[in-house]
Amino acid sequence: MAQRIDRLLLIVFLAVGTLCASYVGWRDVAANVRAGTSSLNPLIGLGEGPARLLFITISAFIIARGVGRREEPAPAVRRPWPELAIIGVYLLWLGLIFTAQVRRLDFSRFAPGYSWLAAFLRDGVAEPLTTRLGWEGWAAARLNNLTQNVVTQLLIPLLIFLALGYGARALGFRLRGWWLALPLAIPTMLLQLAGGSFALNPARFPAAFLFNLGISGLPEEFWARSLLQTRLEHGLGSALRGAVIAAIVFGLMHLPAHVRNYGSDWPRVIAACLGRQALSGFVFGYLWLKTRSLAPGALWHAFGNTIGSG
Repeated sequence: MAQRIDRLLLIVFLAVGTLCASYVGWRDVAANVRAGTSSLNPLIGLGEGPARLLFITISAFIIARGVGRREEPAPAVRRPWPELAIIGVYLLWLGLIFTAQVRRLDFSRFAPGYSWLAAFLRDGVAEPLTTRLGWEGWAAARLNNLTQNVVTQLLIPLLIFLALGYGARALGFRLRGWWLALPLAIPTMLLQLAGGSFALNPARFPAAFLFNLGISGLPEEFWARSLLQTRLEHGLGSALRGAVIAAIVFGLMHLPAHVRNYGSDWPRVIAACLGRQALSGFVFGYLWLKTRSLAPGALWHAFGNTIGSG
């Protein structure tokens, strides 16, 4: 019975995600046509859903073939539900911080301690460092983002779980399977090319990759996969349920970013969260299940963000 529920959950999740991706792809192309920046038929945008489903299939095949039959056991979790409560409070705090991306939706002032922390990291860490290095413009802004993301999304939750008695290895800080990021870069590039968002600047790529590794790659994989997904897996008694729910939460955490892009067009905002980040989050979760290592997911995540933004 449990396996049937898991299969049904997976089918529904992939079906809804695919439909959402097709919807937002269609709306994006239609908006570009109205703006005069594209002459494509808006119906072409409907292909985004199948393209993302194909991306998941190819990526899962590469992961399964790369890992083989040897799978890492789930890390031990002492108290799944109390720890999930801690993660929930932390993600609420982090979600309030993310709203700072949208001025009219900015609730970051309600995140306890964030205003002080952001000012301290900007004035006491990032600005002195950029002055010493002689950086300005793009590099200076990236360094400020890097310091804030590393502290809020990586250092704070890491310190909490180290204090709870977990070691770095139990939290996924190891290099096992890092090389899987190399073959997984291929379907990522194909997906970006199909969506017309492939933006590779060779001169900036090394620096941009390292920044994305610190800004999103390692921090997001840590809290979404190592912390949230692992405890959902133990709490719900199912690896698949843990991966699906963690992927949905991961997708919805990108809501402020899509509000910044789409404004108050909520159907489009929610569809983008579920059809893009949630689907991607699921295959990242599958990689975590197979390796129990943050290295391949963090490298793969950073690569995708880098070629998607140039």
